[in-house]
Amino acid sequence: MEMKKQNQVGSNGIKFLLFLILVSSYQLQAASCTSSISGLIVIENPTCYSVNPNRFFSSLDKVDFSWIKDLDPVQKKKFYRSYDGVVIKGKVVSSQAVQKGLETKKGVLKNQNVRIFYPRKKCPKIKTSNVALQLREVCCQGGGESPCLLGSGLYATKVFDAANVKIKSTKNINRRKRSNSPSVLKAKKYYKQRKWDLAAKSYMRAYKQSEASVVDIYNMGLSFRRAEKCSKVFKPLSELYDKMIDDKLWVGEEKVARKASFLLARCYAKELKSAESVQILSGYLLESKKYRSEILRSLKHSDFRPIKLSNEFQEYKKAAESSLRKNPAYVPVH
Repeated sequence: MEMKKQNQVGSNGIKFLLFLILVSSYQLQAASCTSSISGLIVIENPTCYSVNPNRFFSSLDKVDFSWIKDLDPVQKKKFYRSYDGVVIKGKVVSSQAVQKGLETKKGVLKNQNVRIFYPRKKCPKIKTSNVALQLREVCCQGGGESPCLLGSGLYATKVFDAANVKIKSTKNINRRKRSNSPSVLKAKKYYKQRKWDLAAKSYMRAYKQSEASVVDIYNMGLSFRRAEKCSKVFKPLSELYDKMIDDKLWVGEEKVARKASFLLARCYAKELKSAESVQILSGYLLESKKYRSEILRSLKHSDFRPIKLSNEFQEYKKAAESSLRKNPAYVPVH
């Protein structure tokens, strides 16, 4: 009887030792990460599903993960509870996340499809199609710590509607200064009165004084276009376009920047700059589902008539029509 107890103790001791070895190996894997990611990202049209730890762990390979079964009841309950949550999936359309390691990279995960664990019982309710997440990377090469066994090392600490993302306080102060700028107030007044020349001049004055917001720059572009003076707004709209391409816009500004980029393409066309105009339009084809509306408008808008017969636009037109045939109307999943 005493021998059986000793054998049982020995067996339990070996299992516990194996568990420690496994945990240590996971910690070593996590420690071997040369970089980690943290910061704010925005996912477009995300999907979300709940994780059932009991069902999930029972589906894992029983040999590789037998150590889970060998945990004592208290440890096992604690371990399962760490995986009690939801997984949010989708494409990152905006990123302020930073990867720190041997070198620092900003805006990481942009245009990537990600899976992020969020320790909540239910999927968050989001009113708009975009969701913002504050995240951190827990493991980069797997491990036992939550959520590594779910095939993702990304862990959300906060999830909220992208429309409610708060900009840094210094930025808010700058925005208040911009909105109270005499030049901007005057420009808005003329814009409402449809006095395009005066509105354009006032917006340009605000722009040169660094008092123009993204919306102000777009409205300036519209004012110059309606005054038939497109060439004067190339520089401001080009700078805004470059910020959009380099993902240097704040959350909530991309929608207006998209309008501004299309306006820039229109203005280039009006001034017979077919190569510059088509360069912007061709960029839409790289994400044809996202920019479907811009592609459709480019084939019909009257501003593109001056370059309609150019070789550049004809080639773009063929590629655009082919893309539209291959990709039916995009219906976002909410």
